[in-house]
Amino acid sequence: MSDVHVYYFQNNPEQTKYARELWERIRREFPELRIYTFWDRPIGPHPVAMFEVNLFTPAQFGAFIPWLAIWRGPLSVLVHPNTTEEDISIAERELKNHTSRAIWMGERLPLDVARFRMFAQAQAHQQAQSAASNVQASG
Repeated sequence: MSDVHVYYFQNNPEQTKYARELWERIRREFPELRIYTFWDRPIGPHPVAMFEVNLFTPAQFGAFIPWLAIWRGPLSVLVHPNTTEEDISIAERELKNHTSRAIWMGERLPLDVARFRMFAQAQAHQQAQSAASNVQASG
């Protein structure tokens, strides 16, 4: 349903401590959620260190997001849906999910969305080549 990315500045000892304690608290208080690695560096399109929590149901979203709004402290949070449209590429879908469909708590951080755009362009090029090959093969 949704991914939640909790960001902290890895070179800031206070934020790192707060983020680690929050990650541990979420693991204790929300054991039903999928809680990923506590990254100590930027990863993927994320500009600073973070950890990720997956929400699978509206009930989990309804319980966790208001709790996080209160307890996130100085940390920024990106909440984005995981949609499953069939009519657009995975890369286009991920770009939309991480940008126009995203919800932010705290300071909005700039994501490196160029990787989504490059992947979408590569997919479109591959599809065009495949379509051209199919036309030649049937001709």
